[in-house]
Amino acid sequence: KNIFLQKAPRGDWTITTRVTVPASSNNPRVYIIAMQNTNNYVLFLARPQSTPAVQPMCEINGSRTAPEYSLAFPTTFYLQIRKTCGSFYQCYYSPNGSTWTPYGDNYYADLKDIYVGLAAYNDGSAKQVRFDYFRIQRSADLDQDGLIDINDFAALSSQWLDESCFPKPDADIDNNCTV
Repeated sequence: KNIFLQKAPRGDWTITTRVTVPASSNNPRVYIIAMQNTNNYVLFLARPQSTPAVQPMCEINGSRTAPEYSLAFPTTFYLQIRKTCGSFYQCYYSPNGSTWTPYGDNYYADLKDIYVGLAAYNDGSAKQVRFDYFRIQRSADLDQDGLIDINDFAALSSQWLDESCFPKPDADIDNNCTV
């Protein structure tokens, strides 16, 4: 109900959000997610009030791993998931947006047709949390060969240009929306 998703770009990427949870909120939970479907996903949940904790989760074919780590939260904090080497996902937390701490395993999840996004919910009466932004930062090594070279440009341009090197009419150049 309170989840916002968009198509993830190809290759490796990092998703990041900045969250503000007022002290008057009613035990909210906020999370960022990379998902194929409801049985295959990597999610990073933050519960900043009541019993404060972060909880990285990985569910593959209905089998879930979800350790919980106690944590003291400031009013504003950051959540991040990094996708590397094609199928590895690591969850990170930061109190300030510059110092990042990994939580959970570096999960292997061979997700296909991936959507990424954010969500919030609580235990009762509606209170606000604020997501200041949601960012997707793509890796420059699109072909995942360990080098940033002309082949990466070819992979990127094939998404935007047709065979005659003209822009495709339906090209989603910034991968921020589906056309």
